[in-house]
Amino acid sequence: MKMTTEDYQINCDEYNGYCVDCDDVTNYGGVEPDAEEYVCKRCEKNTVMGIEQALVCDHIEIVDEDE
Repeated sequence: MKMTTEDYQINCDEYNGYCVDCDDVTNYGGVEPDAEEYVCKRCEKNTVMGIEQALVCDHIEIVDEDE
């Protein structure tokens, strides 16, 4: 998933999660930065991780606003 630096920072500040299965930001609020295997509120699988962890694991790519 691609996101801007601003979007990444907002998601970090709000403790949002990233679902590997849905390939989207989910579980708004309450996801620790290094979380793994949280249950996704959308697909109900244990595939949510913290936004920071998703970046480290190359699931999120930071891009310029024009991309």
